[in-house]
Amino acid sequence: MSTESLGEHTISVPLESIFSSSTFLNSFTDGILLQDLGGLVVDANMAASELLGVSREQLLGHSSFDERWHAVREDGTPFPGDEHPASLTLRTRQPMSGVVMGVQPPEHKFTWIKIDTYPIEVAGHFIGISSLFYDVTPEVLTRQELRVKTEQFDIVTRYPGDLTSSRP
Repeated sequence: MSTESLGEHTISVPLESIFSSSTFLNSFTDGILLQDLGGLVVDANMAASELLGVSREQLLGHSSFDERWHAVREDGTPFPGDEHPASLTLRTRQPMSGVVMGVQPPEHKFTWIKIDTYPIEVAGHFIGISSLFYDVTPEVLTRQELRVKTEQFDIVTRYPGDLTSSRP
């Protein structure tokens, strides 16, 4: 129970009701998912729904193993559910920070997100995890474009004569 004194008034509110309220979760601009020990989403905010292109109801009860996200690593290789930051934090109880993942939910645009995950403990008991994420699509696309330009520049500087010589 949290007690807050506001002048002559005292407000007592169960802490759990503050953190589980949609008002609290929706006050954040980053996507937030709360997952239980089994990895199932038990709560999500509006930003998570918007970033992932699905309703809150469609997120609830699903896990990182849900293949509808078509998750990939930044190099384009598949990102299996058991290697997602949420799965690793559930297994190790260690936070993960700055993991980039590409996702394409059904009927939604491809989006790159950066994810941080944190274990949740209450009274010394591990009860689940929180995942916070935000859109990094512009940064990832810029890095990819820079990588291509760098490779092109390397080819030009490595073989300059091949580009200017005429062949019969």
